[in-house]
Formats: sequence, C-alpha cells, structure tokens
Amino acid sequence: MNTKLKWGSTILIIAILVATVLILRTPKTEISQDILVPQPETNVPIEEAKTTTVSIYFPNSIKDPGFMDCRVVHAVTRTIPYTEGVATAAITELIKGLTADEIKNGYVTQIDPNVRIQSLSIKDGVASIDMSKELGSKNLGLCAGQFIKAQIEQTLLQFPTVKRVIVLINGDKEFVQP
Repeated sequence: MNTKLKWGSTILIIAILVATVLILRTPKTEISQDILVPQPETNVPIEEAKTTTVSIYFPNSIKDPGFMDCRVVHAVTRTIPYTEGVATAAITELIKGLTADEIKNGYVTQIDPNVRIQSLSIKDGVASIDMSKELGSKNLGLCAGQFIKAQIEQTLLQFPTVKRVIVLINGDKEFVQP
C-alpha cells in the first residue's frame, strides 16, 4: 500500500506540474482579453460644457395675489448654453415658458409659446425687439399686455448694455395697453 500511495502522490504532482506548465505557456493576451476593460486615453482632453445663467421674468400668483400691479414680475433663473447672443437666448427661454416646478410655485405667463423673435438689436442702451404677431394673441384682459411688456423688459434690462426696451409686434409698438 505504501507503494500505491507513492505512485498516487507522484501522479498527482505530475498532473499539477503539467497544468501549471500549460497555464504558464498560454500567451498572456489570451488570458487577459476577457478580464481587461478598455480604458479611455488619458491624453485626450475632456472639454467642459460652457454655460451661463440668465434671469427671466414672470408674474407670480403667490408672491402677488390678485395681481394688484400689472407690471410686477419676478425672476426665475435658467442655466443655458454659453452664447454671445445672450439677450436673444434669454428671450428664447422666456418664450419657452414655465417648467412644472415654476407653475407649482405660482408663476404664470402671458406669452404665447409660438411667438418668434423677428429681430433684436441693442444700440445706445436701447434694446429694440420685434416679435411675431402671436405675442398679442394672449393679450386678453386688463393686465395681459402690461405683463407681456414687463416680462420682456425685465428680462432684457438685466444686461448692463440695456437701459431701455422697445417692444414691437410686426413693427408696431402700440400693442400694449397703458
């Protein structure tokens, strides 16, 4: 029995050695292909997206219950992609309207989301913005026109180059009720 045990041990040792030799002779790329996760190149720069923050203005039924002054609007902040035409981008955000959270917090708007900016120029401190006819489509009731004008004016007056705002619809500035 002692001889059988020696032969069994010897065969086991030989099997382990053969297995080890086979594993060691297998090319490393074959073993590592399944376990390596491709890594991004470290020399490729990751560019951060540039953004800017603008304020846009809306009436608010909670902050101004009953809307006692039709010219009072309140700022909400939006982060937008950086642009040199930040005034146009701010008005574009205003036209987009309210988020669900803003509505929940009492903000309202009189500006139709179908409005288009026909032109916007700033010269000698005066911003002149000409909007499409849809700007007047919600102009219902006593305060609507004044709210629209206040929303646009305050959104543009946040910029240091703007001291006064002229709002036009298809070239007509008489759309707003006094």
